[in-house]
Amino acid sequence: MRKVEDIIDELADLIADGARLPFGKVVVSERELSGLLEELRRSAVEMAVTRTPAPVEHRATEQVNELVRRTDIVREAERVSREIVEAAERYAADTRRRADRYALDVLKQLEGVMGRALGIVREGRVRLDLPTMAEDD
Repeated sequence: MRKVEDIIDELADLIADGARLPFGKVVVSERELSGLLEELRRSAVEMAVTRTPAPVEHRATEQVNELVRRTDIVREAERVSREIVEAAERYAADTRRRADRYALDVLKQLEGVMGRALGIVREGRVRLDLPTMAEDD
Protein backbone atom coordinates (compact mmCIF):
# COMPACT_ATOMS: atom_id res chain seq x y z
CA MET A 1 0.00 0.00 0.00
CA ARG A 2 1.35 3.42 -0.97
CA LYS A 3 1.77 6.26 1.46
CA VAL A 4 -1.01 8.82 1.68
CA GLU A 5 1.48 11.58 0.83
CA ASP A 6 2.42 9.79 -2.43
CA ILE A 7 -1.23 9.44 -3.42
CA ILE A 8 -1.89 13.08 -2.59
CA ASP A 9 1.13 14.08 -4.67
CA GLU A 10 -0.25 12.06 -7.59
CA LEU A 11 -3.66 13.70 -7.12
CA ALA A 12 -1.99 17.12 -7.14
CA ASP A 13 -0.15 16.18 -10.35
CA LEU A 14 -3.42 15.01 -11.91
CA ILE A 15 -5.02 18.34 -11.09
CA ALA A 16 -1.96 20.30 -12.25
CA ASP A 17 -1.98 18.45 -15.59
CA GLY A 18 -5.77 18.81 -16.05
CA ALA A 19 -7.40 21.00 -18.68
CA ARG A 20 -7.99 24.49 -17.32
CA LEU A 21 -11.43 26.05 -17.54
CA PRO A 22 -12.58 29.56 -16.69
CA PHE A 23 -13.19 30.52 -13.05
CA GLY A 24 -10.32 28.40 -11.71
CA LYS A 25 -11.85 25.07 -12.68
CA VAL A 26 -9.95 22.03 -13.95
CA VAL A 27 -11.07 18.99 -15.96
CA VAL A 28 -9.38 15.69 -15.04
CA SER A 29 -9.96 12.05 -15.88
CA GLU A 30 -12.79 10.78 -13.68
CA ARG A 31 -11.41 7.23 -13.90
CA GLU A 32 -7.95 8.28 -12.69
CA LEU A 33 -9.37 10.51 -9.98
CA SER A 34 -11.74 7.79 -8.74
CA GLY A 35 -8.89 5.28 -8.63
CA LEU A 36 -6.68 7.60 -6.64
CA LEU A 37 -9.48 8.51 -4.24
CA GLU A 38 -10.25 4.84 -3.66
CA GLU A 39 -6.57 4.15 -3.01
CA LEU A 40 -6.50 7.14 -0.67
CA ARG A 41 -9.51 5.79 1.24
CA ARG A 42 -7.84 2.39 1.66
CA SER A 43 -4.65 4.07 2.86
CA ALA A 44 -6.62 6.25 5.26
CA VAL A 45 -8.29 3.17 6.76
CA GLU A 46 -4.92 1.49 7.10
CA MET A 47 -3.54 4.64 8.75
CA ALA A 48 -6.45 4.72 11.18
CA VAL A 49 -5.77 1.12 12.12
CA THR A 50 -2.12 1.86 12.81
CA ARG A 51 -3.14 4.95 14.84
CA THR A 52 -1.12 7.74 13.36
CA PRO A 53 -0.61 10.86 15.47
CA ALA A 54 -3.64 13.19 15.50
CA PRO A 55 -2.02 16.19 13.69
CA VAL A 56 -0.97 14.02 10.73
CA GLU A 57 -4.38 12.36 10.60
CA HIS A 58 -6.10 15.75 10.73
CA ARG A 59 -3.89 17.09 7.92
CA ALA A 60 -4.59 14.02 5.79
CA THR A 61 -8.33 14.38 6.39
CA GLU A 62 -8.21 18.02 5.38
CA GLN A 63 -6.33 17.12 2.19
CA VAL A 64 -8.82 14.38 1.34
CA ASN A 65 -11.70 16.79 1.91
CA GLU A 66 -10.04 19.36 -0.37
CA LEU A 67 -9.59 16.75 -3.11
CA VAL A 68 -13.22 15.69 -2.81
CA ARG A 69 -14.27 19.35 -3.08
CA ARG A 70 -12.12 19.72 -6.21
CA THR A 71 -13.76 16.61 -7.64
CA ASP A 72 -17.15 18.24 -7.17
CA ILE A 73 -15.86 21.35 -8.94
CA VAL A 74 -14.65 19.24 -11.86
CA ARG A 75 -18.00 17.49 -12.12
CA GLU A 76 -19.79 20.85 -12.09
CA ALA A 77 -17.44 22.15 -14.79
CA GLU A 78 -18.14 19.09 -16.92
CA ARG A 79 -21.90 19.60 -16.46
CA VAL A 80 -21.64 23.27 -17.43
CA SER A 81 -19.51 22.42 -20.46
CA ARG A 82 -22.10 19.86 -21.61
CA GLU A 83 -24.82 22.51 -21.27
CA ILE A 84 -22.76 24.98 -23.31
CA VAL A 85 -22.19 22.42 -26.07
CA GLU A 86 -25.88 21.48 -26.14
CA ALA A 87 -26.89 25.16 -26.35
CA ALA A 88 -24.42 25.72 -29.19
CA GLU A 89 -25.77 22.69 -31.05
CA ARG A 90 -29.35 23.96 -30.64
CA TYR A 91 -28.31 27.41 -31.86
CA ALA A 92 -26.52 25.90 -34.88
CA ALA A 93 -29.57 23.77 -35.78
CA ASP A 94 -31.85 26.80 -35.49
CA THR A 95 -29.50 28.88 -37.64
CA ARG A 96 -29.47 26.12 -40.29
CA ARG A 97 -33.29 26.00 -40.27
CA ARG A 98 -33.53 29.78 -40.69
CA ALA A 99 -30.93 29.75 -43.48
CA ASP A 100 -32.83 26.97 -45.27
CA ARG A 101 -36.09 28.94 -44.97
CA TYR A 102 -34.40 32.04 -46.37
CA ALA A 103 -32.90 30.06 -49.29
CA LEU A 104 -36.33 28.54 -50.03
CA ASP A 105 -37.93 32.02 -50.06
CA VAL A 106 -35.26 33.32 -52.44
CA LEU A 107 -35.72 30.31 -54.72
CA LYS A 108 -39.50 30.83 -54.77
CA GLN A 109 -39.02 34.48 -55.73
CA LEU A 110 -36.52 33.48 -58.42
CA GLU A 111 -38.96 30.87 -59.73
CA GLY A 112 -41.65 33.56 -60.03
CA VAL A 113 -39.32 35.95 -61.86
CA MET A 114 -38.05 33.19 -64.13
CA GLY A 115 -41.64 32.03 -64.80
CA ARG A 116 -42.62 35.52 -65.89
CA ALA A 117 -39.48 35.81 -68.04
CA LEU A 118 -40.21 32.43 -69.65
CA GLY A 119 -43.76 33.57 -70.36
CA ILE A 120 -42.43 36.68 -72.08
CA VAL A 121 -40.00 34.59 -74.13
CA ARG A 122 -42.79 32.20 -75.20
CA GLU A 123 -45.05 35.11 -76.11
CA GLY A 124 -42.25 36.63 -78.20
CA ARG A 125 -41.65 33.35 -80.01
CA VAL A 126 -45.36 32.99 -80.75
CA ARG A 127 -45.51 36.51 -82.17
CA LEU A 128 -42.45 35.92 -84.28
CA ASP A 129 -43.70 32.55 -85.54
CA LEU A 130 -47.16 33.83 -86.62
CA PRO A 131 -45.98 35.95 -89.59
CA THR A 132 -43.62 33.17 -90.66
CA MET A 133 -46.47 30.66 -90.70
CA ALA A 134 -48.66 33.04 -92.74
CA GLU A 135 -45.90 33.48 -95.34
CA ASP A 136 -45.46 29.71 -95.71
CA ASP A 137 -49.08 29.28 -96.86
